[in-house]
Amino acid sequence: MQASSPMLPPELERIIFEIAALARPTFIPRLMRTARRVKIWVEPLLYRSVFIPVIYLPDSYNIKGFPRFTVDQLLCKPPSFLQSTVKYMYLDREFDDLEELETLLRTCGGVHTLALFGAPRLRLQGLSSDLLPGLRRLSVDWASLFGHQSALVAHPLLHNLTHLEILSLEWSSRTQNLFADLAVLPHLTHFALNNLPYDYIQRFDALRIALRGNLQLSHVVLLSSNMDELRAAELLAEDIRFMCTDFENRTSPWTFGIDSGDDFWTLAEVFIAARRAGKVDRSMYIVPRGDESWRTGAVPGSSRSLSSDPSRHYGEFTWITRQFYGVERQSIERRRSTRVAGDALHGDDARVDNEGSE
Repeated sequence: MQASSPMLPPELERIIFEIAALARPTFIPRLMRTARRVKIWVEPLLYRSVFIPVIYLPDSYNIKGFPRFTVDQLLCKPPSFLQSTVKYMYLDREFDDLEELETLLRTCGGVHTLALFGAPRLRLQGLSSDLLPGLRRLSVDWASLFGHQSALVAHPLLHNLTHLEILSLEWSSRTQNLFADLAVLPHLTHFALNNLPYDYIQRFDALRIALRGNLQLSHVVLLSSNMDELRAAELLAEDIRFMCTDFENRTSPWTFGIDSGDDFWTLAEVFIAARRAGKVDRSMYIVPRGDESWRTGAVPGSSRSLSSDPSRHYGEFTWITRQFYGVERQSIERRRSTRVAGDALHGDDARVDNEGSE
């Protein structure tokens, strides 16, 4: 019996290529040249996470291995393709006007996670109210994009937010009301402050008072790379929904969330759950990044996202193939029955041939 060339089932082959693409997004253009079917499978993953940096950065600059794009490159793709594929967007460049930014956001209308930093001259008021209806997570330099008009939290763009991270929020008499105004957002449960001036951290009375009247918020996080600043937030430590942690810069929380699912939001959920359950001392509110000592007895989060750690990719591969095996079990059993029948007819030599052809 002539052995046929070994071939994986198309469904399993696709899973393997998708895992490879998610593990290293900058490698996707090479994978696309492997075969037409591979291009169909992995090209949408190339546009899953869009990073648009400032124009003057060198071509070699990427955020943690994510491919970089220009606005023109994106807008060359069919709008229907971008609507269905782009889910994460990181904008770190200046826009000449609101129309340019609005065109981009409207074309990529399926975005659910947005980091918007490089537009200091723009104001949110001018954006249309029907943009990004599925937006759930926003990281934004509030002072530059929103000025000090805290009433802008009522803008329809923010209506469906569940997670809001504000960077570089400067203190003024008008921003004192910002924390209280967060209650206007009907779905907001996670709120974070990042990269705050030291003198601002001293003024957390406004946030503490607002938290007492906002029971909808379940997780409040302070991000800082300065441990002295984290300790200065002790004023809020009595609130069981509050925690502090450190991240390298403003890009790392965004990339960790896409790459592994283990971002600071995930950390906050697990830590605060442990605090509520009495598995962590209620007086503990600072969790340095990478410190796992507090996790004793805590239940870790369960994420199905991929990590840059190859061992976790293998775990994901094992989990996915098990699902595939469950779906394809009948087909596999039929092939196994055919092999057994061939063994009975042709003896041990046929069995070796069949096993070698699988």
